[in-house]
Amino acid sequence: MLIKRIVKLTIVFMMLITLIARANAPGPAQAAGGFADPAFLQVWQRTDAPIAAHKVSRSYYWGPAPGYSTMEDFTDAPGGKRLVQYFDKSRMEINDPNGDKSSKFYVTNGLLATELLTGKMQLGNKGFIDLGAPSIALASDPDDPKAPTYATFGHLLTYAAVGVGSFVNQSISGEDYGPITTDIKLNGYAVKYVYTEPTTGYSIPNVFWDYLNTSGPVLVNGQQVTARLSDPYFYATGYPISNAYWASVKIAGKPNTAVLIQAYQRRILTYVPSAPDGYKVQMGNIGQHYFQWRYGSDPAHPIDFLTRCGATLNNSGGESSSAFSRLWAQNVRLHPQLGCPLPVIGDPAGDLRDNLSMQLFEHGAMVNVITSTTQGQSQTVKRVFALYDDGTVQQFDDTFVDGSSEPTLNPPAGLYAPHYGFGKVWRENTDVQQKLGWATARERKLLLGEYRYTEHGLLIQKNPDLTHVYAMYGKADLQYTGWQFVDVGAPSARQCNSLPAGFTSTSFGKLWTANTIVQQQLDCPADPNGSDAVQADVYIQHFEHGNMVYIYHINHPTPMSTSSANDYALLKDGTLLTSISFYDPNAKPNNDAPPAGLYAPGDKFDQYWRSNPTVQQELGWATAPQQAVSKDDSYFFISGVMIRDGGKLYCLYSFNFYYFIYSEFWASYDEPH
Repeated sequence: MLIKRIVKLTIVFMMLITLIARANAPGPAQAAGGFADPAFLQVWQRTDAPIAAHKVSRSYYWGPAPGYSTMEDFTDAPGGKRLVQYFDKSRMEINDPNGDKSSKFYVTNGLLATELLTGKMQLGNKGFIDLGAPSIALASDPDDPKAPTYATFGHLLTYAAVGVGSFVNQSISGEDYGPITTDIKLNGYAVKYVYTEPTTGYSIPNVFWDYLNTSGPVLVNGQQVTARLSDPYFYATGYPISNAYWASVKIAGKPNTAVLIQAYQRRILTYVPSAPDGYKVQMGNIGQHYFQWRYGSDPAHPIDFLTRCGATLNNSGGESSSAFSRLWAQNVRLHPQLGCPLPVIGDPAGDLRDNLSMQLFEHGAMVNVITSTTQGQSQTVKRVFALYDDGTVQQFDDTFVDGSSEPTLNPPAGLYAPHYGFGKVWRENTDVQQKLGWATARERKLLLGEYRYTEHGLLIQKNPDLTHVYAMYGKADLQYTGWQFVDVGAPSARQCNSLPAGFTSTSFGKLWTANTIVQQQLDCPADPNGSDAVQADVYIQHFEHGNMVYIYHINHPTPMSTSSANDYALLKDGTLLTSISFYDPNAKPNNDAPPAGLYAPGDKFDQYWRSNPTVQQELGWATAPQQAVSKDDSYFFISGVMIRDGGKLYCLYSFNFYYFIYSEFWASYDEPH
């Protein structure tokens, strides 16, 4: 009777351990027809068929049954795809269907642990996209907030290796990324490092080393024989890529259960001293975790958006330069809400036009979408969306009539009152005022390239940093139900065909080379000595609250005319007011009388300054006379210009990629030396 009870408890414990990760996320959908390839069946049968037949008592290598199977993108496989099948504890792959089927490596075992811990999903030998390491517990019940996750454990991959002979007595929790604590009481488990893998330099504890070198009943060609379960030892796990760490977690509802965890290239190994023999060491349910990370939370209807929509890959392993591409690649959980990105379509017939503008507020943002259609009849639809900090969206009709008068409001210092369509909605809805607060910047028009539609959403780039995107999503026809403000990280370096001779030794080149955001905004340098010759007269004048810049292009590498003049008011909040120059050499000089110690705008700026009350109000009076910028103190780029003045480099960015007339942003940097 006692023996039967022990057997029952052993089976229950085995089932609970196997189901731990299934509680984290629903398991992969069962593939119709079972195993996707006879080779997968053969690999599974060798170690796991005896377990499924109840002929041995040990933990599964793969899992009790095959899961979801598909042809996943892999750029270096024949045809760019490979057959894969998911199991609870791994994913089997056939990278080359024409390879040697008698080789034990004809079926490979995915590097799932490496991908999950680094957050970089591999889609080719050198192709990666960064999805971020997930906050999925490695070895515990899902409702244990102190359990280590892939995200927390991933930070341990660079820690120095512990040598052979040392006790394994370091521990970690999932509450933060450290510090790692050492507790000599853990020496009581008698776990020591016994073998160092020369390939990675990390050592393997005795409990895992014994497990990886275990021999026992396996099924070969339908016959049960005794052989090594893993031959070579790293066949299923790969090499160790971290030290082993203890954690106190909840397993099968029992809190404070001691578990030892070590990461390998392909698997996570766990050791639970209190588990029954045969189940103390187990492979983690990494196949389930990876499936959830890649495909989302609905395994009954798996949608691989990376395959369906096409992934932007950089064969060097870097990220795409587009903020939208980075958002889409790094936030796989947004794919179902957003759907696939829609192509940027031109408007040769004028059948559809979208004019978008945006304004940032203390507690959210407002977006205005004006859609004009001319198919059959002219129709204009104007919508205003209020994006609140709680992730909700509220939609309003934009009923503002151009030219209508607006009340004068007095926002707190450094803040702004919204105007036009935003202002009307904001003033007429007290809940909008209370939820959003005052504006933190002026309303700005969005140019093509600053926004992107998806099947079910709208992405808006928060310039000029290129690192944040507003993602709105919901129903079709712009009936958005939610939004997120997503940090997509800095862009990758700009790839130019070549750089001008001596460029990188100049202060302009040093700033451009060191700052990827500057690179993306300005584009590649225009070689003043090459075919992209630039000739321009540049003037600058400093004001109380900003600067003004005048540029007269004699020649510029664009498809537009070869000469034009532009005035720029560089306002203190980083925005630009831009106009075709008001400068008229025949105009009479102004008679303005500035306060003592200040100056009136110079002749290049006077007419623009006087005709624009916003410029006057925002900039104030000049603090120094107008000055010409020497040829050595300006440098032109395909989409902007740098100007050196007083130890600062001023970057004026252009977003139409043709001419500076539509510049919207500027930034200043200390001149590098």
